[in-house]
Amino acid sequence: MSQLGHRSADDGIFFMLYDDWKKYFDNYTISYYIPNNVYSAKQYTSMPSKDTTINFEITQSGEYFFSVHQVNCRHFRKSEQYCYTSIKLIVSKLEGGKSKYIGNCQNADKEMFFKAKCEPGKYTAVVEAKWRRKVNQFVFSSYGPAAINLDNFSEGKVSDTYMQGILLQKAKSNESKMISFAEKGHPNIFYRFEHANDGFGYFYFNN
Repeated sequence: MSQLGHRSADDGIFFMLYDDWKKYFDNYTISYYIPNNVYSAKQYTSMPSKDTTINFEITQSGEYFFSVHQVNCRHFRKSEQYCYTSIKLIVSKLEGGKSKYIGNCQNADKEMFFKAKCEPGKYTAVVEAKWRRKVNQFVFSSYGPAAINLDNFSEGKVSDTYMQGILLQKAKSNESKMISFAEKGHPNIFYRFEHANDGFGYFYFNN
């Protein structure tokens, strides 16, 4: 305790021996803490065949964390065989009548998040979850320089036009990753392929 400079006080910070920590805890989370950042969160209930679309506005520029949280497996008995669902989160910004790709993530875990630099404006978060169990609740949250209002939301499948626009934005976001067909005699044809664990996979050709 003296090496850590710890003193007993009613401040939410506690000390325990490392051997005790290994005995009583089987996992841990390292959280981001940024002074003056504001946490906004709301719980939603969705259906397997519908996406949840959340519209919100950012009023102050800065770096924001966007997260989706599922019901913790510790709330269920092992006999209930509860498991986490693979959820996809996509955030975009409305600019000139079009949706600009901001970021996304996908995972089957208690929590997932990504961070992005955001400017003031209107944003949309789309959450897609094909639930594996009857528990179809999740929490969407943001953590950044200012609070956001999460009351404006709707359900329904996202249009193909929206997804096409998001994929085009993602494909064009880094031109250095475009591959040329110049060696095959077609210098004006470029393509990009991406397949990652963030829920997106595509071939993009520019001819």
